[in-house]
Amino acid sequence: MTEATCCLLRAILALAVVCLTTTSQAMTFTLSPPVLYLGGPVAGSDWDALEEAMTRFGAEIKIVALHDSGGGDSLAGRRIGNDIRKRNLQTVVHGRCSSACANMFLGGKERL
Repeated sequence: MTEATCCLLRAILALAVVCLTTTSQAMTFTLSPPVLYLGGPVAGSDWDALEEAMTRFGAEIKIVALHDSGGGDSLAGRRIGNDIRKRNLQTVVHGRCSSACANMFLGGKERL
């Protein structure tokens, strides 16, 4: 294998690692009772994060505010939306909320 080929393979591997590490960003969770703010891309780990937030602060949360999310993990979005509906929470959107985020929004008992 030539030196040029080795350099090219290293560059491709480095690019692949960067792409893999930048796509796993999860939503931000910010609690300001009675509102739980969720923002950013939806990741699979967000379902676990929501379960923990509800275990710790569920009695204080009445509204889930979604903001600036282009979507992401479809299964996590549906699971979170179903949980929001089960808990009879209101959902509010500020800014972009599409794809998996929209599934969460549609789970709200009342939607604004």
